[in-house]
Amino acid sequence: MPRALHLKSMRIDRMKTFRVKPSEGITCTYKRGFTLVELLVAIVVVAILAAVSVVAYNGIQNRAYDAAVVSDLRNVAKKYELFKIDRDKYPTTAAEMRSLQLKVTKSAYGNGYLNNRYNLLICRLQTNPQEFTIVAASKSGTVFTYQKDGSITESSAWVNNNANKTCQSTGIDSVTIFDAINFYGNSAWESYIEG
Repeated sequence: MPRALHLKSMRIDRMKTFRVKPSEGITCTYKRGFTLVELLVAIVVVAILAAVSVVAYNGIQNRAYDAAVVSDLRNVAKKYELFKIDRDKYPTTAAEMRSLQLKVTKSAYGNGYLNNRYNLLICRLQTNPQEFTIVAASKSGTVFTYQKDGSITESSAWVNNNANKTCQSTGIDSVTIFDAINFYGNSAWESYIEG
């Protein structure tokens, strides 16, 4: 039988090593393994899956930060209003703020915005401290505003990168931001914030 015909008639199995009779002078060895192209395709597929997973994870994580901040805004506002019902005024001093026993999800806020000074604050009118809004910046970068009527709006940043301008944009025209109503200042959470 001619050599070419003999080789064609053999069944080639990728998983096994085969040899043609040494007397014919041909020895072929086919070992297990992947080709370079197969390896590159596998690496590309894994890289694409990893990229999609990271993007999805970041989106989910940012939504979780935002949900925690919105929840905190509602809870702070409720405690703020309950204080007013009990004492016929809103809290203004650190001692009064401490009595609220405020708890927030600190990890959802990052390390402060606007030169590391603010990430959660209450904006009040100088002339009428009964009018207020609460502004909070999520770690995702979204800024949420709680209005006294209970509505919450969101924006992508502090207005003009300024806390006073942000407060003014919420309808508080003449703003004094007392230390007692800053929740985060000078690179640290205030003592009246738990959590």
